[in-house]
Amino acid sequence: MEIHDGASEQFREDRVDVRAGHEMTVGADGWTFEEASGTVERQLHVFGERDRSVVPDRARDGVARIHGLQGTGSSVASVPVSDEMRQAASLIGVRDGSDGPEVLVIERTLDHRFLPGYVAFPGGAVDLADGPLAERWFGDEDEAVRAAALRELAEEVGLAVTREAVVAVDRDHLLAPIHEAPPPVARLREVARWIAPAQVPVRFDARYYAVRMDGSTDPAPDGVEAAKAWWASPRALLSAWESEELLFYWPTHFTMRTLADCRDADELLELHIVTREPDDDESGRLPRSVFYQD
Repeated sequence: MEIHDGASEQFREDRVDVRAGHEMTVGADGWTFEEASGTVERQLHVFGERDRSVVPDRARDGVARIHGLQGTGSSVASVPVSDEMRQAASLIGVRDGSDGPEVLVIERTLDHRFLPGYVAFPGGAVDLADGPLAERWFGDEDEAVRAAALRELAEEVGLAVTREAVVAVDRDHLLAPIHEAPPPVARLREVARWIAPAQVPVRFDARYYAVRMDGSTDPAPDGVEAAKAWWASPRALLSAWESEELLFYWPTHFTMRTLADCRDADELLELHIVTREPDDDESGRLPRSVFYQD
């Protein structure tokens, strides 16, 4: 299933024209995205500078707001910007619940260097060791991003996805269950890809994978990167965000809205989310915490 938000798209000088598969371009002022050939070919993704009203920040006291995507007519980052683009992975664990699909999320620790206190899916940057892990698990070093998704899940919440199960890990032998019975590549379905704009201080090219995790044991957050970890329906998570109980960054917010439309885990696993930048209405209506960390 392909999901595409119906927001209006306009030709501008900083447009991104997705002409062919696995092609990506960074625009002058915004989010840039890559999609597989045939998926969004010739679709235009735009993120120009916009004048926007100031939206009251709904973030909790002591929790910062997200890195600057847009200001009032200019793009201003709150900390020095790095030109380095890092590969990253997020894992959307899904299972069937009593009221539709449930997903596994974490709340980052308050001393986390990136989005402290924000709710996200388990994940992180690709390490040099992920290439050899991908070769061992999948027979292909090019699957390093998938390997990173599995490794981060084990590190952050103490769960390992194996060939036929999801099991708790021994922190002294974190990846042993995966070494013994690695899952097939097809079990981790790529459902989205987000590429951070140039003005974001910590830039990631992040692939989101979805994997069925029925029968999983309870997550055990590591306390270093993940302060909390729990299962909840996307609808319940959005409701908590609307009640100002949780913080979402734009990619998480957009992804969660799409997941909330799924009737069950199977439907979620078939998603292909066409990522995009916030439109004018969203830029003016959503709380500042969705876009800024000051």
